[in-house]
Amino acid sequence: MKKVTQRLSFFVSIVFLLIGIGLLLPTTPRASTSYVFEKLEMDELLKNTESPRIILIGGSNISLTINSQIFVDSLELNPINTGITANIGFVYMFDNTLKYIRPGDIVVASLEYDHFYGQAAYGGSDLARIILDVAPKEFFGLRRQQIYNILLEMPYYSLSKFKPNEYFFRRDSLEIYDREAFNRYGDNSKHWNRQPKNFEPRGPLPSKLNRFSFELLREFKLAIERKGANLYITFPALQAKSFENQKAGIKAVENELRKYDFVFLGSPERYIMPDSLMFDSPYHLIKTGVDLRTNLLVEDLKMALK
Repeated sequence: MKKVTQRLSFFVSIVFLLIGIGLLLPTTPRASTSYVFEKLEMDELLKNTESPRIILIGGSNISLTINSQIFVDSLELNPINTGITANIGFVYMFDNTLKYIRPGDIVVASLEYDHFYGQAAYGGSDLARIILDVAPKEFFGLRRQQIYNILLEMPYYSLSKFKPNEYFFRRDSLEIYDREAFNRYGDNSKHWNRQPKNFEPRGPLPSKLNRFSFELLREFKLAIERKGANLYITFPALQAKSFENQKAGIKAVENELRKYDFVFLGSPERYIMPDSLMFDSPYHLIKTGVDLRTNLLVEDLKMALK
């Protein structure tokens, strides 16, 4: 028994040593091409884009479903698409954007429904990548639950640095999930000329809402208004089959949101998308779908602004 304990202790020590070494190693070549590095470009857009501005907040349901040129042509607004991935968590999305909000800004949030369940609002592996690879100094501004979520991701993050494919890979194999996939407005547009891919629809959402996430969203609304800007809530474009599978959970999110004093752009049903418009995920659209979703959003925003 003593030998087993000693061997187990030795093995655990080795694992912890590798995790420690991994944390100290620089960002791998593959990780340095990741779309999370687009955060740096988006911060520059938030700093330098002239008013009047429309700022879009969300995960990949915003990143891969918006053609910002339509906002320029239809509304004469300067768009900033800050969408990267839902796994960053909407708490980080808003905290990061708030620093750059100006009077008169129109802020439109389209948050994946998962954000309102469990601890998804606080981010996961992609938030860990942003903090550990892209902007380490921002660690000190994180909330307690974000830090906890990052700590859970650290073993995998550290050990991934010992994988050969982190150093030997083809750049073009990264396709749309690359830091160079974004256009001058922040839209991920690299997939616009790509063929759609097969994927599985989403299953049902969890049964229990995280009601605190709705309170957080209202706090962000008040913070935006104190800066002289306005927040509008819209809903993600979602594949019809996934919507049907998640209908009960989506309705629960909508019902809870409507208890608060948010201004809404459309409804969840308005943004249901057929399979023919999907790209590689229930939240990602081909170019025809991108234009449709953007035009729907423009129509809803025009109504709200009246």
